Amino acid sequence: MTISNFQILVPIFSNVSQVKLRNKASKVGQNVNALFQFPLRLFNSPFIIIISNASCSVCYENLERLLNEHATENLPLTSLLGSESETPLKEKFHQQFQSRISIFDIEDNLLANNGFPIAPYYLLVDSKGNIIKGSAIFDSVVEDWRRFSGKL
Repeated sequence: MTISNFQILVPIFSNVSQVKLRNKASKVGQNVNALFQFPLRLFNSPFIIIISNASCSVCYENLERLLNEHATENLPLTSLLGSESETPLKEKFHQQFQSRISIFDIEDNLLANNGFPIAPYYLLVDSKGNIIKGSAIFDSVVEDWRRFSGKL
């Protein structure tokens, strides 16, 4: 983790142990299909998974902003939506975004057990489902997506 990334994350969290948890969540090299125990639709090129939570207002705001800002880039995006029993909130998330990205519902405890305790979080995944990068900072994942997919 670089100093600049650390400085960005510190104001978000109240203590350094949470920053360390965030850093462990990258799971670089692991396969998303094995990690989450169900088949995600794979793309023919690198794609981005957005880990969201139905009760996270920042997740809604960030996803809306990202979809609008990157609409012309045709970013291959999919979302893992964590939610335990928030059925109305899950429905709201699906209604707002399902026409623009694929959304897979997943239990919060499966995300937490795999080291993803906080949302939103972004994973860059290759066409075989292997995680290339994980980050809480979307723009850094997009830059790597551009490089890996030849869009730079």
